[in-house]
Amino acid sequence: MGLLRVCFGRVCFSVAFIALSPVAQPILDEQAICTEIQGYVNLLVDYTKTACSPAGGSEGAFSFVVLSSEPIFSVEATRKPWLLAVVLSIGKAMNDQPDTKPGELYLADAKARVAYFLPINIAKSLQNAVGTGQMKLGAMYKEIQKNLGRKELPGP
Repeated sequence: MGLLRVCFGRVCFSVAFIALSPVAQPILDEQAICTEIQGYVNLLVDYTKTACSPAGGSEGAFSFVVLSSEPIFSVEATRKPWLLAVVLSIGKAMNDQPDTKPGELYLADAKARVAYFLPINIAKSLQNAVGTGQMKLGAMYKEIQKNLGRKELPGP
């Protein structure tokens, strides 16, 4: 198992979790997957507190809302590593559960009036490509940006 250290300016994180345990244990509960995702991201990205909640996907699909306690979307140096960590984590967790139906991944921070969304199938595909060495993190980030939808949130 290798350890990949990625730095963007002064912000660094490790992505060793791409190749976690060789034997995946089934997690058929959305909250358990959220706990796993939240744990990975909070371990790797220490400048914000990340929380995850099941989003109640339609027709049995697993969907998640992942929130940052800091305004990570307004600064590239904080957004990029956080998004990579979240997408790799959800991709890994869902790739380990081939019998679950993937839904949507919703991303937001506590300060913004905007939410972003990404189909979990894309997260699974990107994590697999990075985990097998077919894609570098820079290319993955470009794919995330290309596929990230945006929705304005209502004011208070």
